[in-house]
Amino acid sequence: MKFAATILMKENKLIDWKIISAVIWLVFTVSLASWWLALGLKYSTEKKTMIVTEGLTLIFFVAGGGVALIYYILQERKRNFKLNQFFASANHELKTYMASLRLRAEGLSEDLEGKPEAEDASKIVSDTVRLELQLENSLIFSEPSNRQVFLEEIDLADYLDTIKEQWPNIDVLVEGSTTLKVDKRMLEVITKNLIQNAIVHAKAPSIRFSLEGNKITVSNTGEKFSGELDRLGQMFYRHQHQSRSGIGLYLVQTLGQSINFKTEFALSKDGTLKIIMEQIDA
Repeated sequence: MKFAATILMKENKLIDWKIISAVIWLVFTVSLASWWLALGLKYSTEKKTMIVTEGLTLIFFVAGGGVALIYYILQERKRNFKLNQFFASANHELKTYMASLRLRAEGLSEDLEGKPEAEDASKIVSDTVRLELQLENSLIFSEPSNRQVFLEEIDLADYLDTIKEQWPNIDVLVEGSTTLKVDKRMLEVITKNLIQNAIVHAKAPSIRFSLEGNKITVSNTGEKFSGELDRLGQMFYRHQHQSRSGIGLYLVQTLGQSINFKTEFALSKDGTLKIIMEQIDA
């Protein structure tokens, strides 16, 4: 619940440009109508009563329309706030249960190691990790674009070693070592989406993270990439029929930008997808 509350606090701090624009429009149009009324009264010698009536009517409707517009914007914001509150709370609770289920599945997999049932336990672990990632992607995707970033120095090699056990169906290889200042939550979403992308789209038996300085190079030993490189990272782009929502690499690129990473998609010599992420400034 604390996590959900943090998101809601961030939501409240956002500048609502819709309201600001509506207020500016209201002030401008009422001022313009008032100026027109004053000008008409100053230079008109006849029909002053008609000018006053029409002028006040115009000001009334313009002001009423502006107030109504601001009211409905506030109502929309309030409704969206409640939806985000429910969504964040539900996602957080589901993630808690999924984490508990994953830990139990990992323990069961270790207990059944060497037995025929071990494969089923391993499948449960991978499915729970994938579902956790989908929930986290949904939560990140629903957040405001100017989300808060909490930078801390993280040894990427050590971090990757701690999470690779969650992916029993792919070998996560780490080459080199580097320490970068990043947001840990965003780093987790980025790395998990990169691994999941290699599993789902490339059907890769292994994925390699090459760490050097400010650069992270991600490659895999799976199938050749057959999509459009220049469209990777676009929202909802699916380069294969079996692709799912298409937001994985979009979040990789978007969250990477939030922590000052430039993301480049390229092809390796064997035709597999290679992703290069370089931190420009932190």
